[in-house]
Amino acid sequence: GVRTPLDETQQYSWSAETELLLPGGATILSSERTVATPSPTPASENRGGGRVALEGKYRLEEEIGRGGMGAVFRGSDEVLGRPVAIKFLLPAHRNDPIALERFRREAKALASIRHENVVQVYSFGQDGNLDFFVMEYIRGMTSAQLLKSSKARNRRLPLGEAVRILDQACAGLAAVHDAGMVHRDIKPSNLMIEKGSERVVIMDFGLGRPRKGADEPRRAQVRGGTPGFMAPEVIAGCSLESWEEVLADIYAFGATAYELLTGQPLFREKNWARVLERHMVEVPEAPCKLRPSIPQGLSDVVMQCLAKEPMQRFQWCDELRGALQPFVSIVEERLTKSPTPPPLSSPIPRKSYRTPSEISEGPRIVVVSEDVDFRTSVYSVAR
Repeated sequence: GVRTPLDETQQYSWSAETELLLPGGATILSSERTVATPSPTPASENRGGGRVALEGKYRLEEEIGRGGMGAVFRGSDEVLGRPVAIKFLLPAHRNDPIALERFRREAKALASIRHENVVQVYSFGQDGNLDFFVMEYIRGMTSAQLLKSSKARNRRLPLGEAVRILDQACAGLAAVHDAGMVHRDIKPSNLMIEKGSERVVIMDFGLGRPRKGADEPRRAQVRGGTPGFMAPEVIAGCSLESWEEVLADIYAFGATAYELLTGQPLFREKNWARVLERHMVEVPEAPCKLRPSIPQGLSDVVMQCLAKEPMQRFQWCDELRGALQPFVSIVEERLTKSPTPPPLSSPIPRKSYRTPSEISEGPRIVVVSEDVDFRTSVYSVAR
């Protein structure tokens, strides 16, 4: 279940042995990326220059991404006249009940969330023995690609832009958690930036899952993720409750923030086993040490997300987003002056924040205190 990050060329290339079988016997060839001639008895239509129709209305255009379990194609909804992204389960996993359940769970997870910073699912379907789901198509690039582009020009991502991306990503992650989900694979390559609007959208819920049901054990062993962004307790294979998995997402968010702000990963190693080991035992150098223009307060926010002890991190995304607010409107020129932000323990309220009654049902406890240790102890006792 551990994903290893690949460069763009590796991530979107594959061998002839792993070509994707599409409805009607068509295949997407590895080297030419073209659609082969369908069989005489197709499971669904195939017309219009070799494009394949699903459910009589979705047409495939080209592959835009591929991971360990699925491939994503750009397509079009012929009925509503809009572009879509269609994700398929790869043939190698088609007879794997665990992989199939995870794929369907990803679709259900996304369908349960309605937020501008989370990719929206339109439908889930099957064509013959092919499972797929249809999502909104986001034109743009990932924050990982944006980082790579900046490095190619020997530049770092402007701090104001990095903080804006983090603020929107935090809002989306808050919506994921409020819906009773955990993402479990937050990283720059899963944050898409829409062209034009600059909207940030959380993608790829392949490792995400809903909160435990009443018939499930309170604690479950969590496995999986990308080595550079996995929390120590996940690496150690600890049995975690649902709220503890939220804190693992916050750690991954901190590792993502570290990379966007400094331009380099949390731990630079070619050996992934060594990366996992450093997550367990090593406190990384503060972002402001690597990039002096980063304000001390912003650096502290990132380091709190990366605390080895889960209870020392921010306890939910609304609290984390509140700590980010003093830096959202600051542009690059002002950041170099390192303004003094409000205390991290006093998030600035925003009209866009959800009120407690909108977050959950049942008893609620609101803690107003600048004492981090006191807040932490109250959270622990309450839970």
